[in-house]
Amino acid sequence: MDKKDFIQLAHEVFKPLGYKRKNSNWSSETSELIRVFNLQKSMYSNLYYLNYGFIIKGLELRGRFHVGSRFYYKDNEKRDHYVDKLLDFENDIPDEERRKELRHVLEDLEKQISEVRTADDLRQFVIDFGIDYQVPFFVCEYLGVECKGVIW
Repeated sequence: MDKKDFIQLAHEVFKPLGYKRKNSNWSSETSELIRVFNLQKSMYSNLYYLNYGFIIKGLELRGRFHVGSRFYYKDNEKRDHYVDKLLDFENDIPDEERRKELRHVLEDLEKQISEVRTADDLRQFVIDFGIDYQVPFFVCEYLGVECKGVIW
C-alpha cells in the first residue's frame, strides 16, 4: 500500500458521509463547526499520522484548528499500538489486511468526530478526551473549560 492507495481508501470512507476532499484533508460542516480529518506522512519514513481538528465558526482562528489532535483510541492502548503498526507502511503487513484494518480505523475516527456537532459537544469532547493541552487558552475560555497546557 502506498500514499495514493491510502488517500483513495480515506476518500472511499469519507466521501459517502458528506466530507469534501482537498489534497490529504477531508472536511464536513455543521451549523456551528467545521470538522477536519487529515492524513500526514512523516518526513523521515513511510509512516502516517491520522489528525483531526475542529474549527468553531465565528471564532477567530489563530492556527490551523481551534481544537486538534492525533487520532487515538481512548482507554485502548493495545489497539493504539496496532494502529501505529498499520500506519507504518515500512513493515510487512499484507496490503489486503492493512487496507481492511485501516478502513475500520478510519470509520472509527469518523464516528468519533461526527458525534461532535455543536460547540457544546466540542466542550464535552475536550473534557472527555483530555486534549486541552492542544487547545489555545482563548478557545478554552470560549468553551468554558480549564486549560492546563498551551496558553496562546
